Amino acid sequence: MEIDYRAFFLRPDLPPEGMPRPEKYNNPNSPVQRAAEEAGILMNRPAIVPYTRLALEATEAAKSLGQGERFHELAYASYWEDGTDLGKIENLQPIVEAAELDWKTIQDHLANRTFKEEVEKQYEEALKVGVTGIPAYVIGNYFFMGAQPYEVFKQVAEKAIKNIEENPK
Repeated sequence: MEIDYRAFFLRPDLPPEGMPRPEKYNNPNSPVQRAAEEAGILMNRPAIVPYTRLALEATEAAKSLGQGERFHELAYASYWEDGTDLGKIENLQPIVEAAELDWKTIQDHLANRTFKEEVEKQYEEALKVGVTGIPAYVIGNYFFMGAQPYEVFKQVAEKAIKNIEENPK
């Protein structure tokens, strides 16, 4: 099974209405916010941590229709840049339509919970391999999590390349 680490957003402890985001994550002077600004990335997270189970199921439905990556990119931009609460089903419709998918088709998948088990399986698999936060990355044999500066990626990539060079198959 291909593990989609985005499934970690599942958060089984989250109520359907979401929950207030801890203040420390809304700090405009946080290292993550400063790094985003330095990279020219707009970051306006919503004030609540959304219940994204249905958004994840919509992602799987979009994948089944050949537009998974497009839907994912649009959903992430809507969340991170516009502060859209992806836990509200009505907020998914413009994203679905922007991905050139039929809203009624996606809505039917959500109503029938077509991809519920797939999303739950991905979440369980992510936990089994050690994903306890997002984003999560794998470079070569190295696994790390969290928003990281460029230097961390560079160091890990260099270690992975060195490991491959020293241990060819």
